[in-house]
Amino acid sequence: MKNNSELIHGGYIKGQPGEKYYKAFAKYFVKFLDAYKSNGLDFWGITIENEPKAGDQKSYDFNCLGFTPELERDFIKKDLGPTLEAAGYGPNKLDVMIFDDQRTQILRWANVILKDKDAAKYVAGTAVHWYDDKAAPATELDKTHAIDPSKYIINTESSNCCHDVGWWGNAEEYARDIIEDFNHLTAGYLTWNMVLDMVGGPRWCGGKADAPIAVDAPKHEYYKQPSFYSMGQFSKFLAPDSVKIGINEDKAVKNVMSTAFERPDGGIVVIVFNQSDDTLDFTIKEGNNHLTHTVKPHAIQTLIRINLCFKATMVARQPCVHRDYGKGTTVCVCNVTHCDDLDPLVKTPKGVVTVFETSKSGDRLEKTELKFGAKPETNAKQKLDVTVDRTKKIQKIMGFGGSFTDATGYNIRNLPQKLQDQLISDYFSDRGLEYNLNRLPIGGSDFSTHAYSYDDDHKGDFELKYWNLTADDHNYKIPYMKAALQVSPYKNKVKFFGSPWSAPAWMKNNSQLNHGGFLIGEPGGPYYKTFANYFVKFLDAYKQNGLNIWGITIENEPGAGTHLDYGFNSMGFTPELQRDFLKKDLGPILEAAGYGRDKLDVMIFDDQRDKIHLWADTILKDKDAAKYVSGTAFHFYANKPENVGNLDKTHEIDPNRYILNTEASHNVPTLGFWDFLEDFSKDIIIFMIYPEIIHNLIHKDLNHWTNGWVHWNMALNLTGGPDWAGSAGAPIIVNATGQEYYKNPTFYGLGHFSKFVSPDSVRLELKEDKPLDKVLTIAFERPDGGVVVIVLNPSNDEIDFTINESANHLTHVIKAHAIQTYIYY
Repeated sequence: MKNNSELIHGGYIKGQPGEKYYKAFAKYFVKFLDAYKSNGLDFWGITIENEPKAGDQKSYDFNCLGFTPELERDFIKKDLGPTLEAAGYGPNKLDVMIFDDQRTQILRWANVILKDKDAAKYVAGTAVHWYDDKAAPATELDKTHAIDPSKYIINTESSNCCHDVGWWGNAEEYARDIIEDFNHLTAGYLTWNMVLDMVGGPRWCGGKADAPIAVDAPKHEYYKQPSFYSMGQFSKFLAPDSVKIGINEDKAVKNVMSTAFERPDGGIVVIVFNQSDDTLDFTIKEGNNHLTHTVKPHAIQTLIRINLCFKATMVARQPCVHRDYGKGTTVCVCNVTHCDDLDPLVKTPKGVVTVFETSKSGDRLEKTELKFGAKPETNAKQKLDVTVDRTKKIQKIMGFGGSFTDATGYNIRNLPQKLQDQLISDYFSDRGLEYNLNRLPIGGSDFSTHAYSYDDDHKGDFELKYWNLTADDHNYKIPYMKAALQVSPYKNKVKFFGSPWSAPAWMKNNSQLNHGGFLIGEPGGPYYKTFANYFVKFLDAYKQNGLNIWGITIENEPGAGTHLDYGFNSMGFTPELQRDFLKKDLGPILEAAGYGRDKLDVMIFDDQRDKIHLWADTILKDKDAAKYVSGTAFHFYANKPENVGNLDKTHEIDPNRYILNTEASHNVPTLGFWDFLEDFSKDIIIFMIYPEIIHNLIHKDLNHWTNGWVHWNMALNLTGGPDWAGSAGAPIIVNATGQEYYKNPTFYGLGHFSKFVSPDSVRLELKEDKPLDKVLTIAFERPDGGVVVIVLNPSNDEIDFTINESANHLTHVIKAHAIQTYIYY
């Protein structure tokens, strides 16, 4: 079949893929698989060719055959894949692995083959050999994995040669290579020969190699070499389906390597390899558990803890798989085989401070454990000292979250079930961001696939006989709201609140769902009363579907009434109309239906901050309207330095009513854009997006009395939709075609607040010794007694950041363009 007519000295298959010799070679595999099956052995997988780069290397004096990446790609899609599938060995029955050669070329082969969908659909993984590992960095494995994280990487051959029986160096080389490979997303590791004779053979073409076991046939005995036990430090303890977990080394020690895994039975395995000439004190920390043990010079240790009773607390954090789209930083890729997550928070001993950092340079809520008293030597040019005062409590925090828009549900629903569950977990579980305060449109919004309300095309239906939830509710909202409740650690503290974008068109004076307009007539009239009953219908319907709605806003962006350019669902109120609607219609009708203020929170306004105080002044100073109101909602989009004080004015009108930011987003659907994280973080901390005047406000009440913060869409597609009237960005972007989703930096930025500032936390006074331009800080006390300090550094310089509280002091470095959350008890 070969163009050199030899088994050795390289050479290629005659002709081209798709022609008779390549088709015959594909059938050669089928013959092999069938033959072994007839002998009672089912094969799990194949590699296409051992060391295919040998095609042009005539010095290869043993069996070899050449492929280029392009030839292997075309052979897979034209011959091997279809032939295997026709013979009953499709991808669900047999794993096909590409490459099977040295690390120096793995990335090139993966780029050519895995980016060709017609070839990649037949491929399960990429095989690599160890012999040239020193000539290529292990990051080549990371880059290969990033091309298609659903395809695994396996080291399929490793061996040494020309050493005496008992040579320790083999043990070290295997351990070093295995740890390096596993720490760079490799999923398995094979040595070459398991058993050879005392001269490293037999080998028909001469030469010799090493094996973990050397056989001395004349003496009828065999010898287990150090490499046998080195391999066993991994193979014995890392059961199939174990998962690589994160491990943070406090201070890396030269010539010491470590790695960690969670077994399927819940056991935690930590492997440490000491290549140095010195004894090492090795300490493992996990939650409240600490263990110190000595590792001898030139030794490998495997430490395993199996504790089935506490398996639920032994959470294995999965690392981010980074992908760079050229927007300044990376996204983290999630697919059915891998998705990064977070550890549940664990209450730490007194004196221990845990810091989590997300940075433009690539950290994603990376965890470091410190102790009060720590003051490392750094090269930071600037420093910032803050003092926490637990005796001075300001406002209570209700929570953080996002919105269950139709677009969010539509995108989640387009993913495989495993990824749907993972995405909900990412936002709501204790292994995710722990969202608890969440909005949903009442009916359609701009982020729906079409314009709709719950009673369209039934003019004059004042009794709402035709009112109904739609397929959009049952497909895109209700299932995922229920899923969020199931995984949330807060359960009954998860809050859902609804906002209508428009009443049905027949109730409005412009007879349209969009382009603004107002309800027909005046408060107290039939259209206003019908709209009040519209809310009751919504609340009842969701209750019948197992979801209690905690609150409502009366209308999304009610200032849109006179804006004829609003291209999506919209409707107007003036402050006076909303006031009168509350006291004449909505308040009494909700109360009569069992949704009084003790059962349902009603929020006024729900528009931009520049006018919030004017609406509060009109409505909250009217006692007949105010008695039905729990809070004031506002949006992010018009936030400017000159109107941040409007929040203070609103609070002063009635300090018993809370203030919530109920919508925030950017209108650019980008992947990996860092600046959005900084914008949202600034907005949460002081509700101001223009950092140049921050230093003038630093001694004021930074949070301006806002009690919670809600983002807009949780998941959008690659073009920022679906949206029948525009597009936007989201913390998670879904690639339904690729069956994966991407976590933007904003996902992690929001998590620095939502995961740590739990519901009913209280803002604490935090004093800065010498405020730094652009750097923002804020502090809270959690209900469990933990203190949370958050610092945002949007500058280009590292900063030494010191936390002081009573006699406790801690200094740590925050990177340029980074956000950190500190938590201690």
